[in-house]
Order: sequence, then C-alpha cells, then structure tokens
Amino acid sequence: MASTPEAPHNIETLEAVIAQEFSYIHGEVVEEDEEEQSEPEDGNHNQDPEKDLQQLSGTIGAILNDEKMPYTTTTVEERTEYYAPQSNTVQLEMPDMETSYLKTLGGIMKIVCIALCLLTFLCVLIGGPGYYSGAGWATFVSTVGLSITTLLLFLYVFKVVDSVPQINWIICEMVYTFIWTIFFFIAGSVLAVASVQYAQTAGWAIAAFFALAAMCAYGFDCYLKFLQWKHNEVATGRGKAFFQPSSA
Repeated sequence: MASTPEAPHNIETLEAVIAQEFSYIHGEVVEEDEEEQSEPEDGNHNQDPEKDLQQLSGTIGAILNDEKMPYTTTTVEERTEYYAPQSNTVQLEMPDMETSYLKTLGGIMKIVCIALCLLTFLCVLIGGPGYYSGAGWATFVSTVGLSITTLLLFLYVFKVVDSVPQINWIICEMVYTFIWTIFFFIAGSVLAVASVQYAQTAGWAIAAFFALAAMCAYGFDCYLKFLQWKHNEVATGRGKAFFQPSSA
C-alpha cells in the first residue's frame, strides 16, 4: 500500500535553512578574513556574501509560498496471501465388475446357497397350509438368507469389498454363515416333523431336504471363512478359479 508523502513543515524547514545558511555564510566570512590576513596580495575570491544572502532570501520565499521542495518518499507495499483450506471430500469411483469371482470356491458356494434358499422358499410356499408356524419360520430363514447371500455376492462381484478394507468381511461372513447354519437346521427339522404329522404336506418334506442341504452349504462356507481368518487372508473380489481347465 503506497503512503501519501507529506510536505515538510514550513516553520521547522525555515529555521533549519536559516541556521544552515548563516553558519555557512559565517564560515565563509571567517575564511575570507583569515585568507586576507595570510595572503593580502590575493584579492580574487569567488564567494560573495551578498549573493549568498540573496540565495537565502529566495529559498525562504519559496518555502513561504509553499513551493514544492525536493524530498524523499518511502513506498510500503503490503501483500496478503490466502490459502484455500483442504477439502475433506470423498471421491467415489464406479466399481468394476469382476465375473471371475463366480469361478472361485467362495463364489460357487454363494450361488449354491442362493439356489437352496430359493428352492426351500418355493417348496414351503406350495407344499402345505400357510397357517403352520413352522412354515413361517422356514419362510423367514430362506428369504432372509436369500437376500443377504445375494447382496454379498454382488459386493464381491463389483469389488466393493476391495474398496472398503476397513470392514473385516471374513469375520462378518463367518458369523453370518454360522448363524444361518443353525437356523436352517431348525427349519429343516421342523419341516420334516410337520410333513410326517400333517396330511398333504409332501412339499414340506422336499423343503426339509433343501433346508438341510442349505444347512450343509452354509456350514461348509463357514468352515472356509474360518480357514481364511486363520491364515489372515483379506476378502477380495479376485481369486483363483476353482475349476481349472486341463491343458491338452
């Protein structure tokens, strides 16, 4: 920012100029007297007191008339820098589809569990009367298992589990598959007993078979997750295909 220069004060400047000029004139007069005493023959002296007085009166008149006098100005420039704060936004990328997970053992087990849950639900739905409480429990277990397992399959196929490594997917799946192993054991047992006690419930017998098969599938998947957790493996949508084509 440039500061506006201020003119020097007239009175202070006038006093300083008068004192300087009188001291200068007095010094010149003393020097002339000494030179005249030491060298009387030399009469050619260039300094003239009357001329100095005229110059002094002209300087005083210029000060009194507020004429511009030469003076020094100082310019100060202030510069302010602003830094934009770093934003904490999270950038989300579209997940890539990884169909090779469907060929892994984990992907195959999820497909088997989804198929068994769907078959159990359909057989319970058309196999007997809906007022039996055991049928309602089997319907709940099969539909919830179908939804959760399908969601997990999509999370692996679209590699969402790779994008969110903060969640321990292995332990979550191990707990889920263990719970649903117990649930399907209960559902299969209830349906098997109901198919024997009630007439026209042949569909429940088939549903009990699929429920017990789903129990075995979830139990085996739980065992696989336990092995992965024991070996400190990380859940990923990529993996080695379970069925390798034989080279000729």
